[in-house]
Amino acid sequence: MTFSALTIRVASADSAPTVSVAPVSLALVVGQSQLFTATASGGSGSYTGYQWYVNGVSQSGATASTFSFAPASAGSYSVTVTVTDSSGSTSAQSNTASVTVYAAPTVTATIICGGGPEGVAVTPNGAYAYVADWGSMGPTFVKVISTATNTVTASILVGNAVEGVAVTPNGAYAYATNTGSGTVSVISTATNTVTATIPVGSDPEGVAVTPNGAYAYVTNYGSNSVSVISTATNTVTSTVTVGNNPQSVAVMPNGAYAYVTNEGSGTVSVISTATNTVTATINVGTKPVGVAVTPNGEYAYVANLGSGTVSVISTATNTVTATISVGNYPQGVAITPDGAFAYVTNGVMGVDGTVSVISTSSNTVIATIPVGMCPGGVAVTPNGAYAYVTSYGYATVSVISTGDPIVTPSNYVPEVPIGTIAAIATLLLALLGYLYMPKWKLKRARATAQS
Repeated sequence: MTFSALTIRVASADSAPTVSVAPVSLALVVGQSQLFTATASGGSGSYTGYQWYVNGVSQSGATASTFSFAPASAGSYSVTVTVTDSSGSTSAQSNTASVTVYAAPTVTATIICGGGPEGVAVTPNGAYAYVADWGSMGPTFVKVISTATNTVTASILVGNAVEGVAVTPNGAYAYATNTGSGTVSVISTATNTVTATIPVGSDPEGVAVTPNGAYAYVTNYGSNSVSVISTATNTVTSTVTVGNNPQSVAVMPNGAYAYVTNEGSGTVSVISTATNTVTATINVGTKPVGVAVTPNGEYAYVANLGSGTVSVISTATNTVTATISVGNYPQGVAITPDGAFAYVTNGVMGVDGTVSVISTSSNTVIATIPVGMCPGGVAVTPNGAYAYVTSYGYATVSVISTGDPIVTPSNYVPEVPIGTIAAIATLLLALLGYLYMPKWKLKRARATAQS
């Protein structure tokens, strides 16, 4: 028997291509668009077509290597893509790009609040906003706003020219800085009365409480220092020398470091809370004022009043990784609890009067919201639904629904609605606040406006 040789030939085949998509995570507001880019590899090396998907549904006509996504409604979306090579092999679905889309933010309430509101802090349960009402030559008040009714429910007499306010993590106390007295008032939120008055440095302005509630860090504008207060004893346990004219302070979520803006130096001092020493000094824009740290602790956002910008600092390297143009004379800054947005107040007397909303995923301004004249402090409720913005010039607090921005030019100057009694009262309060502004503050306000 004769056997013939059998030869089996196996045709070689190129493996299917693979594809990835970028960016992979971002937040948008309805009306915005985002360009996604696909990067293919493998296969035959020649790619004949792409197909994009949103929430698993193929998008008609979306067959290029880029895809512009413009969501028409708020919600959560996933974006993926496949690619086909010249041999006809199609890739598996790419990695998923996650997109959270918010409705455009808007002002839903305006509260007349004393003579010149400045700093603001919301209690951890979201029930109240404590507002430093700096609107007098002498003793001033901290106003308490019910977030349920958006009305002032209490006025607490504190020291002269109250400027900043912070609430402890357990919600039991509010610490208010009295710039004109060189003191800090400790307020019991249960009774809305002052339970202690603590001498600190000259012209105390900003205040922040550590996440464990053990210490309050207070910036002393006139002393170029930070006072560290033990909340257990309500005494100053350490004084840290920083740059010139420290304004605001923010503590990282893990409590390890405090970031202090030095208006006069154009820098940010980084303080180790373990040793109460400065471990880094970071150059930012001109006249840095406000500062806030993202909930994940990765970045600090700094409002540069003299530059019209926000500096984004990487807390891992303590270097500026981005600079964002915002409105005129930015002052306050707050981050939403989900870390998706930074709210920045813009304006001084007669200039601007807006809030810039920054997407932290792209570090771009996605909305500009008109509020009152001279907006300063801003705080976001713990559920992220509202931002409370103080306006010294109008003696008001604007309540912004964070799920709803009215996009306007960055140089927008809001008009006073003089057709109502409330608006007239607001304008008179603003005028009185300006006329009776303490000399040191008036001088700074004019210098700022002229810079």
